[in-house]
Order: sequence, then structure tokens, then C-alpha cells
Amino acid sequence: MPDHRRIDLIGIQADRMVGRHLYVTGQALGAYRGGAGGYATGLLGAGYILPWWKNSRLELNLEGLVGVGGGGGLAVGGGLITQATAGLNYRISETTGVQLTYGYVGAPQGHFRARVVSLAVSYRLTTLEK
Repeated sequence: MPDHRRIDLIGIQADRMVGRHLYVTGQALGAYRGGAGGYATGLLGAGYILPWWKNSRLELNLEGLVGVGGGGGLAVGGGLITQATAGLNYRISETTGVQLTYGYVGAPQGHFRARVVSLAVSYRLTTLEK
């Protein structure tokens, strides 16, 4: 019987732009609510950002990631996790933004499948590169 509980995660994500719209990303997340204590995941992947329309603060965001996950009693099989998301970013300023994404995560070698909804605050550390 499938497990349909809600599991809340908190984590951190770091992105590095490698082109005008393309970036690489790394994410680390852990469960803090939902009866899956001990569940954690680490993901690496790529993303693509497109302005919604010219000179807009709104951007479309697509990501594909792969990594490992386990613990919390979730059926992740050998631990391989894949995730695909799409979302919207709103740039409040040059350095600060908010992001809302939706997608799916799953374990190809296990029975774990879930919808992903994410709300994040972003801060661009571009000053470190200048």
C-alpha cells in the first residue's frame, strides 16, 4: 500500500551560472516534519532560467537533478533519487528573490515517488566573483 503522508524538508541550494541562462546546482535537504525523521537527500544537477518577458523581474526556471537519499522509512531502494521541477522566480532586487517550484522526485530502484512543492528565498552572492 502506498504511503501518502506529507513530509516537510528544509535545506540549502547553491547555484553557479555557467552561461547566460544555464546553471549547475547542488542541494542538501533533510526532513523536519512528517514522520520521516532521518530522511536526507543530496542532489546535483542543472537548471535553465528564462525571463518571462523582456525586462521582467519574473523568470521561468527548469531543473533536473540526480543524487542520493535515504532514511526515514522511505522506500528509496538503493538510494538513487531523481528530481525534475519547473517554477517561477521573482527578483525583488538584483540580489534577492523568491521562488515557487513544482515537480516530481522518485527512486528508480525503489517505490518512492512524490510531488515536490518548494517555496524558497534566494540571495545572489555575485559580489564574491567581482
